[in-house]
Amino acid sequence: MKTEPVRPAPSESALSGYEALLFFPDAERVYLKLGLAPLTPKLQAVTKEKLGCDLPLEVVSDGRYAKKKKGPKEILFGREFDRPGIPAFDPHKSFYGITEDGTVYFRSPCIPLYATLWKRFLSEFGSDWESACPCYREVPPFSYEELERAGYSLVFEDTFDGEKLDMDVWEYRHLGPRRCGYQGASQARLENGNLVLTGSYEPNGEYGEGWYGLIVQLQKKYCRGYFEATIKCCENLGRAAGDIWSAFWIQGDSPYRGEDSQGGIGPGGAEIDVMENFGPDYTTSCIWVTGVEGVDGLCGELFQVQDLGNDFTGSYHTYGCLWDEDAYRIYVDGMLIAETDHACGTSRFPEKVLLSIELPEELKIDRSLRREMFVDTLRIWQKS
Repeated sequence: MKTEPVRPAPSESALSGYEALLFFPDAERVYLKLGLAPLTPKLQAVTKEKLGCDLPLEVVSDGRYAKKKKGPKEILFGREFDRPGIPAFDPHKSFYGITEDGTVYFRSPCIPLYATLWKRFLSEFGSDWESACPCYREVPPFSYEELERAGYSLVFEDTFDGEKLDMDVWEYRHLGPRRCGYQGASQARLENGNLVLTGSYEPNGEYGEGWYGLIVQLQKKYCRGYFEATIKCCENLGRAAGDIWSAFWIQGDSPYRGEDSQGGIGPGGAEIDVMENFGPDYTTSCIWVTGVEGVDGLCGELFQVQDLGNDFTGSYHTYGCLWDEDAYRIYVDGMLIAETDHACGTSRFPEKVLLSIELPEELKIDRSLRREMFVDTLRIWQKS
């Protein structure tokens, strides 16, 4: 007869006597404002799964316990805390470990990734991590060699070297009115080995005077794989500035209808925003689905990296999404910024791959401004 493993009671667990702190600028006000509240229940869910108890987590401001320990034993998530034996924050690495005195620490450029790091930590050490100290673990960068070893091979590549976009492969999406303006085929061109998508105000546009942007998408749909684009994003004044932005995304047939999406696993699928850029050092990724129990309408999970010394609008960067049966994993220049099976699991159905220069509901920038997004390559790998 199969018996379930006995989980330790909370008082007997590895968490006994620990203080767990999530450091965040301005503590809970900004934490909630940026939509990071779901991180706390995710950390708790991982703890319940792995240890059978609750994580005694407190969200605190960066400076509150930055140097002074709150208790003799600590579990620390964040960038700014200062303890002996803990490496300094690195804007290009996610890592975790245990110090000589048993302090457990987690650092990442992407705050929602702490749930993934905590899961990796508990998967390795379980409830017996004190016997493993000291130790250090680093999330490895994306590797094409590992991708090939996992059975993936290149199935699509466009380096945009021709004179015009190959319309046997690509198609324009929803030409005509969209949000505060129009989608126009004239907003795409090939130039110097790039697909250039333009957002601009056109006095004599094909649908009349107004702002124009464009979405292009592959005609063929893909179900799971590794999707990668190298892009120089258009200039953008910020997420709330009413400006045009660059995007690279994957979308199911109907992720916005609950009966179709079914939390992302139904035939309507999910919307996987691999990259939406809102400034020279601010890029985001988000997964959107509907039909999640207890949630009305869209259910999204946002990941973002900002103020790390990047230049997304002045130079080319590579954005990747590894979508498999277990998770969506999002990479920026090979650095993991997101890992999630958001809502009910990853999409099981073929979806469209899209590149776009996006118009907001209301544009606040001067009509003389012109936004251009440069796409150097798009590549897709799948398992045979």
